[in-house]
Amino acid sequence: MSGNAILKAMIETYQNDFMCGYTDEDKEELRLIFLELIVEVTRYVNNYRYCNKTDCPCSPERSIAVLVKRHEKEINKIFAGGFGLSEVPLGVIRQFLNEFKTYDQLEK
Repeated sequence: MSGNAILKAMIETYQNDFMCGYTDEDKEELRLIFLELIVEVTRYVNNYRYCNKTDCPCSPERSIAVLVKRHEKEINKIFAGGFGLSEVPLGVIRQFLNEFKTYDQLEK
């Protein structure tokens, strides 16, 4: 599945499922994590970068990997279930994000 389709699904899920339907007390914390993910996936999909090294701390790949590693529990909560109000199943979004876990030199 293309990065554009994943990004579109993330934004649809944010607008429809999360902002209009999520009501738990941790909404503000999850909202910030969700928005960070959207920004970094946007950078990745559109190839907005400062250098060409994918393992550089400034790369979108590295930023996504750090977010996924640091906030794995929260991200799994955001993308819980099988389907959101998008054509892309939430499991596909989780799978896309988890592919970034393989970057070797993650922030400790």
